[in-house]
Order: sequence, then structure tokens, then C-alpha cells
Amino acid sequence: KGKTLNYKNLPGKIKISNNIKYDLDLEKKIIHFNQTNGDDWVLLSEGDFSDWKIIFNGTLKNQNSSDVSGERFNDIGLTGCITVHKAKINRTSFIVENGSCEDSVNIINSKGKNLSFVINDAFSDAIDFDFSELAISNLQVNGAGNDCLDVSAGIYSLNKAILKKCG
Repeated sequence: KGKTLNYKNLPGKIKISNNIKYDLDLEKKIIHFNQTNGDDWVLLSEGDFSDWKIIFNGTLKNQNSSDVSGERFNDIGLTGCITVHKAKINRTSFIVENGSCEDSVNIINSKGKNLSFVINDAFSDAIDFDFSELAISNLQVNGAGNDCLDVSAGIYSLNKAILKKCG
């Protein structure tokens, strides 16, 4: 069911699937994740990830691919390639290429201001916000098999959005 990253000075809990590769720079507050297969995922939770840059390079599934299953949840019951849960994310930026999960980014029960998202070629939903309070300064989506932006029960403000090729 994944592994937890154990580094001194992490801003919160980071749990990853067993096969995902990552590069962490604590000083610059940058973390780079690389999927090795379409089932790889990241969970950032219970901390303050403000001022971080989070980069995720996926292995995009084709809508007609044989590895596309009807199951939308990963092995810990989440839908995001990157899931942020119960975290603070002020001035945090997310860059995702080829997210092969139900949601390239899923933010749940979190708070953040001045957020930036750049999502390219999401298999299904590019971004899903649930039960959060978020102020997005910049949102760019170029290619999503389903929703470019999906929101549920929360408070959201959006300053600028460029949404292209949404399913």
C-alpha cells in the first residue's frame, strides 16, 4: 500500500506508491515525481506545503489502451495521481504532464491561496477540488479526457484560467 518518505524537515506526510521515482530538494522546496506505470500515485497530507513546487510526470494511458480498467480508485482508495489531503498549500505550484489517473490532481479538505496549476494531457479529469477553500491565481489545462476542472462542496475563487481540449 505504498511507502512513506522519511526525511527530516518535510512539511507534512508524503506517501507514494512503491514504484514511483522521485527527486526531492528540501532547500528549494521542489519535489519531482515520475510514474513508472499508470497506477503510481502520490499523497501529500497533514502539513504545510506552502511555497512548494510539485512536478509530476506520468505515463499517459490512451483511452483505447488495454491497461485502462473500469476501476477509478488506487490501492489506497484515492483517485488522484497527486492527492493533497488536509494540507495548507499557499503559493504552491503544481505541474503535471500525462496524468494517467482518474484525477491528475485531487485536493481534498485543504486550504490555499495564490495557487498555480499547469496540467497537460490528463487521461481523465485534470483537476478535482473537494471540500476545500482555494484561491487559484493561474490555472492552465491543455488536454483532459474528461473535466478540465471538477469542483465539489467548497469555496473556490479563480483569477485566470486557460482551458483547452477538455473532454
